[in-house]
Amino acid sequence: MNARVMAVALYCAAPAAWAGTTITDDFNRADQPPTNDTSVIGGTWAQEAGSTDQWVLNSNMLHSRAQVGEGFLYNYALETVSGNGTNFTASVDIALKVENSWSGMVFNYQDENHLYMFRIKAGSPSYQVLSKNGASYQVILNKNASQNWETNTFYTMTVSSDDPYNFGFKITKKGEFTALGSGSGVDAGNLYTGGYAGVYAASTGLTTKYDNFSLYVGEPIVTPGIDDFNRPDVAVTSDTSLLGRSWTNGAGANDEWTIVGGIMHSHALTGPGILYITELETIGGNGTSFNLSVDVSSKNPGLWSGVVFNYQDENNYYYVRFLEGTSRYQMVAMVGGTESIIVDETDAATTFDEDRFYTINIASKGDYNFDFAITEVGSPIALNPTTNAVDSGSNFTDGYAGLLAPHAGYASKFDNFALRLVVGGYEGWAAGWGDVDIGAKTNDYDADGLVNIYEYGLGGDPTNALDQGTAPEFGVENIGGTNWFAYIHPQLSDPDSGLSYYLETSTDLVVGAWTNSGYSVAGTNVTSGELDFVTNVTGMVEGKKFIRLIIE
Repeated sequence: MNARVMAVALYCAAPAAWAGTTITDDFNRADQPPTNDTSVIGGTWAQEAGSTDQWVLNSNMLHSRAQVGEGFLYNYALETVSGNGTNFTASVDIALKVENSWSGMVFNYQDENHLYMFRIKAGSPSYQVLSKNGASYQVILNKNASQNWETNTFYTMTVSSDDPYNFGFKITKKGEFTALGSGSGVDAGNLYTGGYAGVYAASTGLTTKYDNFSLYVGEPIVTPGIDDFNRPDVAVTSDTSLLGRSWTNGAGANDEWTIVGGIMHSHALTGPGILYITELETIGGNGTSFNLSVDVSSKNPGLWSGVVFNYQDENNYYYVRFLEGTSRYQMVAMVGGTESIIVDETDAATTFDEDRFYTINIASKGDYNFDFAITEVGSPIALNPTTNAVDSGSNFTDGYAGLLAPHAGYASKFDNFALRLVVGGYEGWAAGWGDVDIGAKTNDYDADGLVNIYEYGLGGDPTNALDQGTAPEFGVENIGGTNWFAYIHPQLSDPDSGLSYYLETSTDLVVGAWTNSGYSVAGTNVTSGELDFVTNVTGMVEGKKFIRLIIE
């Protein structure tokens, strides 16, 4: 890239709360003159510090007017996250004013020197995808379209990602579906899995127009987080980075942690010690759940040991713990440094013995509702009769998971930390087959002729060719004295399944077209189970008719 080319970019960013949501900006607000007060471009847009570039709303569009160097606008409401299985799709309508000028989109934007860029060049067929790392650009995709990009003509640019560092691109004329340019690209440098999405303009002093900015952030897919502590023995003081990149001492703590013999040991100096992992977050609300398990052993009778979850800081978190030498166990919400007892029982089926490992299991069932069990290591049988706890105070729906050590001067041991986030919809279902990667929605992992998304939609097992779920049924029904052909198909009862079901009909498999017509929905049998059943009816006038079920 010519280092003398000047550029400006508008970009925006989204917290996890937006996952599974599409957010748009059509810029249909009052006209505003160019100004450094970029708050006129929607309340959440803000300009990169030190930039002298100008942006203006005019005729319900966004216009860029680069003054010097690179300039950026950002919005902390939206974020593109292509890594760790999370997906996004961003699009914008763009019109270039002057030939040989570049404009387009930015995504996974970190700052003005660290970003990905998708752009087109007016008056030429060129389009490119680039990564920028510092002052240098690397080409990910460099192609020519089927025509030149005309000035003052709106094109819709779309970028999407389902996998880390793997992107798909498409350009159409606004309002049309035929791709004038498309392709896919992989960043071999594996630079950025998160960041902001927005628009980009180059060539100082020229204007580019933008309309209908849109960003969809998909539901995250989170792989299990497991730490067996099988690393070289480490004596740790305050440098907890030695415990693996993501382990962090509770703020303000001066506790010591040590890995010896593949087991984590705590040596609390003042009060209970907490060690938590920042790369894996427990999320009990918004339909997402988690499963957490840790093997825990206390060294001395009369001491508590356990696990923390939905950890906010050293004064706000949940924990489950047991008391060494007794049959007592608790679930507690620590709120503002004060303990709020949710469960406090002394009826465990055993006395928790010194130096004996027990597995503490926590499972979120939704907002503030948790199942928990304390078992012998390797046993599925809960030692605690009370296995469910609901926080009536409704304190924490997310946070981090970690380890809870006993009082000052004593040690606890921990092994086999495991945290798995269970995601709703297809992604959660696809991630729920243990170590098996069933592949994409259109993959047929068990080679039974039914692709994964249909296995999901029909309640099948994608790893077992003998289990395709519940197949549709059909036959003749008499309704009001008239015979109708009835087609009854199952559908997932979960309103958050993310699926839509409908039929397509055709009268000729050779030359006929499939259309979503020629039938009506007669009713749905709500079963209160995993599957409901939808009855569709169609007339019996035609000599032949073909029906197929579509699941999307």
